[in-house]
Amino acid sequence: MTDSFEKLKNDKELQIMAIEVQAICSEKSFEEILVDLHKTRNAELTINRIFDGNFLEGTRFDTLKKSKFSFPIHLLDEKDDASSCVHQVHVLNQENPNIGDDIANQRCQRKDDNINEEGINRIKEVEKLERKTQKEQQRLERKKQKEEREAEKKRLKQIQEVNKTKYDKFELCRELILDISNNLSEKNLVDYLRDNPKYTLLTINVVQHDFPNIIKWRRKITAEWDDEFCAFMPTPERIQEESFLLIYFEISEFTKFIKDDILSDNINKIQETFSSKRIIILIEGYESYCRRRKTQINRNFTNAVRSEQEPDLEKLEEELLWLQVIAKCLIVHTKNIQDTAEMIGILSADIATIPYKNRNCDLNFWAEGQVRSGTDPSNTWLRMLQEIQFVTEPVARGIINVYPTVRSLYKAYQRCLTREEAENLLTSVE
Repeated sequence: MTDSFEKLKNDKELQIMAIEVQAICSEKSFEEILVDLHKTRNAELTINRIFDGNFLEGTRFDTLKKSKFSFPIHLLDEKDDASSCVHQVHVLNQENPNIGDDIANQRCQRKDDNINEEGINRIKEVEKLERKTQKEQQRLERKKQKEEREAEKKRLKQIQEVNKTKYDKFELCRELILDISNNLSEKNLVDYLRDNPKYTLLTINVVQHDFPNIIKWRRKITAEWDDEFCAFMPTPERIQEESFLLIYFEISEFTKFIKDDILSDNINKIQETFSSKRIIILIEGYESYCRRRKTQINRNFTNAVRSEQEPDLEKLEEELLWLQVIAKCLIVHTKNIQDTAEMIGILSADIATIPYKNRNCDLNFWAEGQVRSGTDPSNTWLRMLQEIQFVTEPVARGIINVYPTVRSLYKAYQRCLTREEAENLLTSVE
């Protein structure tokens, strides 16, 4: 048995495996590991046995000394089994003394190969994940760029739309909201306005005002003027009150205010309430009233007129003059309710055009998106010349024949010595 154990200690393969195991499990002795490896013939299995608590603890190499932790281990002798692993290793060692080193190198190589293969697989997984992440980032970036291009395209289209030259005042009525006192709706004023095809785009609301016979205007704001760009810029829609307020009077009510001497008090009160408003006073039936009064005077109905205690025409003229000069009100006369509805529509259309009256000349310079770009520099130069007033395509082509580029025309003007020479530079161009 001792001879068999000595052979076990001389087994180079077991010694190499024992060295590997002890490098990982240093708390075990080399001899104990060697004995366990003789049974398992596998370094990994021995390591697992150590970690699992199945290791042959208490094994002694003195076979005569018993231990309560000893396990029955039968060490094979060459006589017992000539085909055993120990015998094979012993024979191999006798034939090739370096076989142990070769086996150790092979084991290290396999271990390194396993480590390298695991590392390569891990690197491939990381690279695959990085490629996937990079592709996702590129996709999100492309999506973001596409959204930005679409948003910019939409913004330019909106700018172009709000900067179209606006001359049709009835079309502009779509921006206005007309707030009419509910007492005026009893006079069919709202019906006349809604039935008029010219003002179908006008939004009409019947509301309750603190003052009777009041009409106000509001506007749907979708663009604001930008002095820097000299153009309208789109804004979120909001409602803004216009600076005009209309007061409706029938002639009978108007003369009663004058007779009671309360007209100025009422107007002053309204102006205090609506201090930021420009007052428009609409008087319905004034001209017919004046004609009737003159007819009565001509027929010598003086006594009858005085008995009615109506204000005379001079008093009416004085009050109207006060309204215009002192109260700074705009006076409008109408014949009847139909004429009143038409006049309110006309005033609404005029108010609708106010923001654009002084801007239309500037809007001609906002050419972005309205003029097609040229196909090449020469065609672009041709289109640029045609944007100048009175420069038709034949005239532009004649200029290009002499001055094919912007720079050539600019240098030609620089060479002019006098203003008259510069003004006549293109007179001979055909």
